Amino acid sequence: PAPLVLRFDRITATSPDGRDVRQLAPQDANADIPAGDRLHFRFGLVSMESPPEFRYRLQGAGIPDEWSSWTDRDLTVQANTPGDFALTVQARTSSGRNVTPIHYTYTILPHWYDRWWVELIALLLAIAAVAIGMREFIRRRTHRYAETTRQPEASIAARTSELEESARHLGLI
Repeated sequence: PAPLVLRFDRITATSPDGRDVRQLAPQDANADIPAGDRLHFRFGLVSMESPPEFRYRLQGAGIPDEWSSWTDRDLTVQANTPGDFALTVQARTSSGRNVTPIHYTYTILPHWYDRWWVELIALLLAIAAVAIGMREFIRRRTHRYAETTRQPEASIAARTSELEESARHLGLI
């Protein structure tokens, strides 16, 4: 029998809002996909035989380690979890003839707010906010303490002044 060749007919990445659709070349090893995009894989067989019915099954791309059940030629995956992924597709004809599997690897990039440098900036901002808050708390507390100590000192100075005046009138000083 003539050889059957399994291939990816089309791979697209669609942004979450649906406005940006990128065609990915099947030969692109390890394509970078932004988190949140939807990936659509369409695969097919090239055959010189009369068109038999083809069935496909998948492994990887967020599917558990086992092979999926036999299905049609389309797969859509939501790219949520950052990391490296590999999709393996296997095909067979209705007569049971298996075809050599094909593989596609890709990387889902983290959201901008899941990057290490954003977390570092957030940590530094939190530390700065705590430091500024502590500084303001200490400044206000010191100011309040100074005010409470100035009042008695002022009243003592006034009372001392009165006593000195009284003592002068009495001729004690």
